Amino acid sequence: FYLTFPIQSQATKGEWNFNLKPIYYLSLLDFLYEPAKDAKVFRDIALKDQFNALFYDKLFLKYIQLPAFTKQEHELVERTDKWLYYLKNIENMQENIPQVFTSDKVFNKVLSVAEIAALKPNEYQDYQVSRMQYLEIHAALETAFEDGIAEGKKDLKQVIKLAEKRFKEAKQEAEEAKQEAEEAKQKLLNKQKAISKKQVSKGMSVTEVADMLEITITEVEAYLRD
Repeated sequence: FYLTFPIQSQATKGEWNFNLKPIYYLSLLDFLYEPAKDAKVFRDIALKDQFNALFYDKLFLKYIQLPAFTKQEHELVERTDKWLYYLKNIENMQENIPQVFTSDKVFNKVLSVAEIAALKPNEYQDYQVSRMQYLEIHAALETAFEDGIAEGKKDLKQVIKLAEKRFKEAKQEAEEAKQEAEEAKQKLLNKQKAISKKQVSKGMSVTEVADMLEITITEVEAYLRD
């Protein structure tokens, strides 16, 4: 069913020669669709005829059955094995991440992305402000040096002076953005407080309110005391 969408999306209005681009379907499974004794981690599927000859060379399916992967942490050598182990055990590695992952640059980036994705709304907002400040300052410095070179200012002092100017401008913009973020954060907290009090007054439990707002019970209780 899902494979029909990438096929349909390639259709064009008017005349069309039905020349499709290849489609690769990847399915990551946390269950076995075949008996455990026959289960394979990877199953590569292609359309073939009764003579086992490839019938269509633009549609391929790959199924990955995570329960069929049984290697332990000390057996992880290849990058593929590390990915499979990580995906299979990700829920159990929130607090204690194996050293085999923390020492790998690729997985360090993955863990950072996962950590950002798990931030609460107000924490994510703080992160975005911090990131924006860094990008603005970095861009200002880059622009300053590029401007200096473009204008033929070979003198290093002139380039540094221009960079300092851009830096101050970027810092000011970052401060303004931070102020706006703080105001938005306060509005969010006020809204959460109002919702917490309203829903509890209607009979909803503190736990239910915390789940609804995706905040902690302690935060809800603090709102009710305020």
